[in-house]
Amino acid sequence: MHELLAHHDARLAETLDAVRAGHATPFEVAKAIKWTRRQRRFDDLDLFAQIQAVNETAAHLEVLLVRGQVTRETSPTGADLYQLPGQG
Repeated sequence: MHELLAHHDARLAETLDAVRAGHATPFEVAKAIKWTRRQRRFDDLDLFAQIQAVNETAAHLEVLLVRGQVTRETSPTGADLYQLPGQG
């Protein structure tokens, strides 16, 4: 159980770092972080794994939103855009 919690804490930190670097959408953030135990690049994942990665990233962004560590706006095209508080 502790290993799973540690994994999610690490993933939340990576997700927040990607937002700090200017990545705003779940897709952009997912592309900015490494995946699997082998630390693979997003582009090296198969399509199904990429979809899972974006969904997992969106869930982590929502946790950060609830914690007040990021804010969310919706673009005119309907995309969720995350940023650090005070940057909008």
